[in-house]
Amino acid sequence: MGSSSATASMLKYEIDTPMYKLCEMICETGAAEFYQAGIDAILDLGDLVKSNKIDCGFKLQESLYIAHDRQSSIWLRKEFDIRDKYNLGVKWLDGAEVKRKFGVICHGEILSETAASVDAYKLAHELIHRNKRKGMQVYDQTEIDRIETSGKRPKAFLKTG
Repeated sequence: MGSSSATASMLKYEIDTPMYKLCEMICETGAAEFYQAGIDAILDLGDLVKSNKIDCGFKLQESLYIAHDRQSSIWLRKEFDIRDKYNLGVKWLDGAEVKRKFGVICHGEILSETAASVDAYKLAHELIHRNKRKGMQVYDQTEIDRIETSGKRPKAFLKTG
């Protein structure tokens, strides 16, 4: 009921670790698959919203990853190159093009074709209500005592008394 109910969420496929660094950690193809899975998740959510006619303001958008200084533009260009190598739907814009198109002063940016905005509060509540009608149990402000994961399905035990 805090700020989440008053904001439109921006859905982006990026994680906290830039792809070029993730490549060093796990390998290029693994990093590319990881980032592609994020793109697929945004598109799948859009399909879910559309097929279920969920009124949550879901809208596909582009996103900008901006280099605010020259030093940032060096690693951001490296980030662009690896994303472009794996066809993740990116375009490099130099500072002049960014200023002309968006009115933002920077030293370059990655323009990603896949992102979205959504009213996360409405989406979450709509999904909860739909699944509750299918038999899902919903508990609000309930403390969980323990979770067992040894069976076929995880089972949560609520704190009593």
